[in-house]
Amino acid sequence: MSGDFSISEFRERISQEFEVLLTTGVLEVAEPEIQKLLEIAREYPARGGKIIRGRLAYFSCRAYGVSDTLALRLAAAVETLHNWALIHDDIEDGSPVRRGQPALHRQYGIPLALNASDFLLMKLWIYLQGIDGQVSFGIAQRIREEFMSLILQMIQGQHYELSWIHEGDFRGLGRNRYFEMTALKTARYSFTGPLRLGALAAGVPPPPEFHEAGKNLGIAFQIRDDISDFWANPPEENKTNETWDGGVTFPLILLLEDCPDEDYPALSRIIRGEAAGGDFDRIKVLFEEKDILGKCQEQAESFLDEGRRTLEPAFSRVLVSKWADLIRELVRELS
Repeated sequence: MSGDFSISEFRERISQEFEVLLTTGVLEVAEPEIQKLLEIAREYPARGGKIIRGRLAYFSCRAYGVSDTLALRLAAAVETLHNWALIHDDIEDGSPVRRGQPALHRQYGIPLALNASDFLLMKLWIYLQGIDGQVSFGIAQRIREEFMSLILQMIQGQHYELSWIHEGDFRGLGRNRYFEMTALKTARYSFTGPLRLGALAAGVPPPPEFHEAGKNLGIAFQIRDDISDFWANPPEENKTNETWDGGVTFPLILLLEDCPDEDYPALSRIIRGEAAGGDFDRIKVLFEEKDILGKCQEQAESFLDEGRRTLEPAFSRVLVSKWADLIRELVRELS
């Protein structure tokens, strides 16, 4: 990262702020049961990650002239929201692994994982109440409303996928439905929301370009996430990635659009997470025959280019160009 911004230092600052978020106001903190609750709640943040959402929120805030203190607070809030969502997503998808280690519900069981996620969400709302002393009540309320909107749309997007899998008939799905799901489930809280937070915290209307740019960047990000695990870890080596363990992913959507009737049952079982070894073998052949990797990369690059293009006009209205440049660099990381 260019200039005087250090990702490692920022990660440490986010960790410290998260600890403030987590422990402030906790009763009976010395009790062993509460210590265990805090341990579980810290688990995913401690595993690392790229902190893309937190960095984007921080850069946007600073680009609009928001103080470092408030920018860091909102970045930590966005990352807390992300880690709350990961716990629920892993349970609902039946994911066995998160960031190279057992998913929280596999490590501690579903009841403890769910309870920790509830704790994170409540701590997030308490933490956001604390911004009242840093900005006017109207600005603070608009920030909280933004978080409410992010969560609601994320839940709606997750319902798309869960309901499709519950119904079990995927023939009507295509890339446009996938894009609708991803815009809600991923793009809104990962890109659009963090971009908008800077303007909201500064007390100015967010540029309309943030909505379209965030949607495009979020879809590009999700497509790349969908394909990365499989091609890094083919199923014969590692069967813990979502493409092969169930879920509506972009590679499988492309196969659905052009799937021979005789291969549909195998593809359907893979999406439902009920595949057998023979299913993997046949679908792997189709992946190669139809150049699914190339098509995924082409589609992701198209959304990424459009995201960059639509984002650029908004930068002319920010106050500090250095931070806009850091947003540009972050977007280049998605390539």
